[in-house]
Amino acid sequence: MASIDRNTLSKRHLTRILVVEDILDIRILLVEMLREEGYDAAEADTATSAIAQLRQSCFSAVISDVLLPVGSGFDVAEYAQRINVPVLLSTGDLDAADRLERAGLCHLRKPFRLSDVTKWIEEEMRPGATEPFNSAFSTVPSHNHAVAHPASMVRTIAQHDTSSDVG
Repeated sequence: MASIDRNTLSKRHLTRILVVEDILDIRILLVEMLREEGYDAAEADTATSAIAQLRQSCFSAVISDVLLPVGSGFDVAEYAQRINVPVLLSTGDLDAADRLERAGLCHLRKPFRLSDVTKWIEEEMRPGATEPFNSAFSTVPSHNHAVAHPASMVRTIAQHDTSSDVG
């Protein structure tokens, strides 16, 4: 873990992140990385499990793959946005990433840098965060910007994506 001051570490420990990923190796890597950075990380491997956890516990943010075996990242995003939890979607499919970008939904293209995830979390947790965050491997607009898009936009994209090969 990089040198992190005690105050930052304390703030991060209060930040609870839900990682939703069906590929075990990626999920373990993300959860371990977040914990090493001082975040409290939980995990789910399906949209159903993620939504159940969001109903039962309080989370600061969600990082979710788009294509999941039960449900999709869009289902997770729709529910999380209704309860005002920022969501970062990830996908390896360039067409899906383009659709996410056009819809203004926060996303990372796989493969991505782990530092991009922590930068997104830090930006989302910054008081009054309204400016878009961008990195070389991602298009990650501010949560406040993404929430401006209605849940029906998420449903429309989800319906489009589930009818084609998205991954």
